[in-house]
This record gives sequence, C-alpha cells and structure tokens, in this order.
Amino acid sequence: MDGRQVRRGQVTRAVVVAIVLQLLGNGAGLLIAYVTGGEYSPVVVALTITGVSVVIGLATALLPSSPPPPPPPYSPYPHPRRPAGGVSRMSVAAAVAVILLLCGVGGAAAAWGIQEGFQAVRGLVDPAAEEGTPRLAKPVTGKSGPLSITVEAVEVTSRVTKVSLRLENGGAKSMTVPVYGNAQFVLAGGQTLRADGQDMIDVPPDVPVEREIVFDGTPAPAARTATLTFSHVLDQTFAVDSITVRNIRLTAP
Repeated sequence: MDGRQVRRGQVTRAVVVAIVLQLLGNGAGLLIAYVTGGEYSPVVVALTITGVSVVIGLATALLPSSPPPPPPPYSPYPHPRRPAGGVSRMSVAAAVAVILLLCGVGGAAAAWGIQEGFQAVRGLVDPAAEEGTPRLAKPVTGKSGPLSITVEAVEVTSRVTKVSLRLENGGAKSMTVPVYGNAQFVLAGGQTLRADGQDMIDVPPDVPVEREIVFDGTPAPAARTATLTFSHVLDQTFAVDSITVRNIRLTAP
C-alpha cells in the first residue's frame, strides 16, 4: 500500500453499510424465491450478495471523506481545550483486511446460513418445494385402451416422492384421472405411498398433459422397482376403468 490512512469511523460505516446491504439482499432473494416458487442455489446467492456488499463497503471506506471544518475565527478570548488524541485512524491495508474479514468471510457464511435455513423451513412448510434426488432409471409407459401414462421422472426428497407424468389420450372424448385417494405408488416389498392433496387430471383427446404428483413418504433404501396405479379413470366411453404403470426402476439413493 501507499501508506495512506483512513478514519476508523469510515471503516465502521463501511461495515454497517455492507451488513445492511446483505440483510436487504437476503430478504429480497427470499421474497422472490417464496413468491415465484423457483429453485436457486444458496451458494450463488450468498456469493453475489457478499461480492456486492464488499465492493460498496470498500468504496465507502476508501473514498475521500468530506474535508474537515475550517478553524474557528480568531478570538481574543480563550477557547476551551480539545481533548488530546485527535481522530483515530488505521492504515488502508488494515481497513481492507477488516472489511474483507467481516463483510466477506463472515457475510458469506451468514448469507449462506440464512438461505439454507430458509430452504429448510420452506421444506417443512411445503414438502413439495424441497429439491430432491432423481431416482428414475429410465422412463416407462403404461397403457389402458386409448389412455397412456409415461413416468418421466421420480424425485425423492427427505419427506415426499415427486413423480412427473405425461398423459396422452388417443380416444375421441376427454378423460379424467382422479389423483387424491386414487393414485398409489407401490414399491417392491409392499410399501405403498399415497398421493397428497391433489385433485383431478383432465386429459383431452390428442393433447398431451404433463403433471407432477406428490406422494407422502419416501421409498425404502433397498427399493429398486415400483408400480404406479390409478384405481379409477373417468371415461365417458367406458373404454378405460383403471390404469397401471409397471416396472418403474429406481436407482440407488
């Protein structure tokens, strides 16, 4: 460094500014994630917020401050003495180190912790919002009359199993596939997962429909195959009464 010094008050103000920016950035990120329901990386969010706050904090500390006030005009009367010592200062290198340590390392850890904590709470409140582990080995299709259902993905979180489907109706009239109380994800060994809080899936003719179904619970670690069953299908032509997708192969957790 060039030997310049900055006031300790400037460094304190820079740290306060960085902390406020980190709090605002985290709050905005959490609000956007909650409203949009989108997935995001806590690490990326933490690094972005920390980088912005450190840059602004350094600028706040290192930019020239306002010039000191002019001395008071001459007076024949004595002025009260100022306490000795003057303004506390520190080197630019020390100021940069303090800001990087408090706002960089500490800020990144705090931001990451806040984002991870939000994800954990969000997963407890809304289990379907938690990002899980893909477990489907390959897509598999089941057919019943003109109706076909393809299991395109199986994602397992800490509390639920999410199954992504593609439904196709080759008939002449629409069909309705009830989900709640009707869909079962049965694993080898007899473990049965039931759909949680889903309604009906309308499948019009020749218009593929994609839908995700959330099942309460997760497969046992040893489970490698599963069967998806819809016990009833509402079909005006009575061509389809129920439908099953068999031999759904799962990868190891």
